[in-house]
Amino acid sequence: MDVRKNIKDLDSSELVRLLEAFKWLKLHNHDGTNNTTGGMYQKFVNWHANDTAIALAKLNNYSLAVTDPFTATDTLTQMRIDGKNIVLPLPAPTLNNPSSIQINLNALVSHGDPASFAIFSASSAAANFQLRCNNSPFLIESVSLTVGGVSRTINFTKGPDLGDFELSIPNIAHGNPLFLPWHRVFIRFLELDLQHADRQRGNNGEIALPYWNWDSDRSESWKLWSNDILGPFTNEADGRITSGYFRAKNAVPVGDWIIYEETGGVTSEAAHNYLKRHPIGNVSNMAPGNIVDTLITINDYDLPSYDTSNHFRTQLENIHGLVHVWVGGNTITGSPVGQMSAVNLSPNDPTFFLHHCNVDRIWSRWQREHRRSLQYPEFGLFPGHRKTDLMEPWKSLPVTDAYKMNVRAADVLNWQNFDAVVHPKLGSGYKYDCESSITLSTP
Repeated sequence: MDVRKNIKDLDSSELVRLLEAFKWLKLHNHDGTNNTTGGMYQKFVNWHANDTAIALAKLNNYSLAVTDPFTATDTLTQMRIDGKNIVLPLPAPTLNNPSSIQINLNALVSHGDPASFAIFSASSAAANFQLRCNNSPFLIESVSLTVGGVSRTINFTKGPDLGDFELSIPNIAHGNPLFLPWHRVFIRFLELDLQHADRQRGNNGEIALPYWNWDSDRSESWKLWSNDILGPFTNEADGRITSGYFRAKNAVPVGDWIIYEETGGVTSEAAHNYLKRHPIGNVSNMAPGNIVDTLITINDYDLPSYDTSNHFRTQLENIHGLVHVWVGGNTITGSPVGQMSAVNLSPNDPTFFLHHCNVDRIWSRWQREHRRSLQYPEFGLFPGHRKTDLMEPWKSLPVTDAYKMNVRAADVLNWQNFDAVVHPKLGSGYKYDCESSITLSTP
């Protein structure tokens, strides 16, 4: 089992192997041949940059015309949502013979149980039945209603041409409960690639991704930012890194950490083809010191509506964002923005992976201390965010892609014991230097 250490505890030879493995990935294909457009490393940038969902069979202000006008006695009798039959009826319309009825799915009760809806009526020239579910996290399968004394069922199905049903949900990996499981898979792939790079360089591949504990090691003068590791911050006006392993190609000596971007399937050098960082001075801009001890006391991983800050995942994700911006800079303060401050660019900086390794470590600690390895929301989530949904982009990769894999959040909740038979590409698992082998259970 791989053991992830605090980066400050790596000895000099371990550091060199790690950093050289990063550079090898940047410059080579899997078979060891040279690559001049970002190498194996570039796919991680692209995966993160393309963090948007596929189109889903969701309703969005969909209107269905009916031949008979509604009457005061007409009712919506049943809805089938997320595999469940929701038996109503709803309150009768408030107007006599209204020409439309609207169901507002955003008015679901706070914890996501679709037992309570708001219904209202309005007059219009054309008689129609209208469901409103702007960005609702519920997949509606069918609606049964009575119009003019006649019962009808409207079925909504997925198809290649979703038309009015189509809704593209952004940020599969951010701003929702999948944030932590998705990044657990993401950085695990990078870790296994680093091991491959180490073997290609003639070593035994026994290296692991270290974490940067920004909860305690949090200053510009800390050794992480030295020439021996990630490179020091500079006085360059644009924040470019001019020394260390990841220096710009116009540095002296010449560097080879070049930033690429993919446009229309073509990868080429970015306009700003060098790594940039510009910390926002005062570490108080990063996150409160020793905040992790407070996070660990939170009982719930996440709850609907998944956008409040009083749950573990939302608080940890918010703090993680502050660390990104502390490293990359913030236009509000007038400093030039480095890659770490942009979602579509942040993996270009190896700091990203050390940072997210620490985020994963904090989650694993929360799981251990709460004995809640399997805690994950079960309801009120967009398709693609749910515990048993296959994760993008790995689900949709071509069958010929080495990283094609059907992996779910449920498969990686126990980081020490991945199923090597079902998911051999993830290996058997890993642990952190501060933990022993553990047994985890449901909440």
